[in-house]
Amino acid sequence: MEKIKKEKLPVILFENPKRIEKLLKELKDISKKEVWIFRELTKYYEEVLRIDLENLKEIPKIKGEVVVIIPGSSDSDNVQ
Repeated sequence: MEKIKKEKLPVILFENPKRIEKLLKELKDISKKEVWIFRELTKYYEEVLRIDLENLKEIPKIKGEVVVIIPGSSDSDNVQ
């Protein structure tokens, strides 16, 4: 999580839908503001969700294949 917190580039994860709730809580704890969740890409029921972590009260139930995109940090101290 510390690497994700400091990473300037977006981080892309292929995640198990059963672990999404835990991931979102951990990202909120490291002060991430938003994430994008792509469900069932290239399929009939494809769905894109923008999750505002700052105002997240209820975690959506997600089924199927999930790709999570975490925007990069704007932390100027991060040197690659």
